[in-house]
Amino acid sequence: MLAVTDNARESLFLSVWPPEAVLINDAVVRAETRGVVVIAGIFGRCDTSWQNQINLESCGASSQKRLGNRLTVIVSDNKEVVISEISPTGEAAGILTSTPCIVLVAKEYIKHDIWGKYLIDALGQQTFNEMCLTNKTLSYLINNR
Repeated sequence: MLAVTDNARESLFLSVWPPEAVLINDAVVRAETRGVVVIAGIFGRCDTSWQNQINLESCGASSQKRLGNRLTVIVSDNKEVVISEISPTGEAAGILTSTPCIVLVAKEYIKHDIWGKYLIDALGQQTFNEMCLTNKTLSYLINNR
């Protein structure tokens, strides 16, 4: 995670949990100092002050429930990505790749979570929950891994 963050020269897209955010905080601050645009979704409250961060705690609970672990994704300059799965005991597995299609999918995943949170906030949680109950497609997407 640190190497990908340190490699950034233009942009960093992050989808991280608070424990991982703490671990990479100094590297993200260094990236911002270099002029890197940072867009971060953090699955919980965290004492970071990155440029553009949003609390995705409400989204993270469902993700962790489906996966059983914390999924962390960091995309650097649209060129490389590290995707890791971290268990409750701290064991980690993942990939580091510069394969363009995987980098793109990872970045879109992060953007999707952030856009989704802003849309849910605009609609209101109750309206969103009702949509998920009454719309077959949304219900399927929410309830299936």
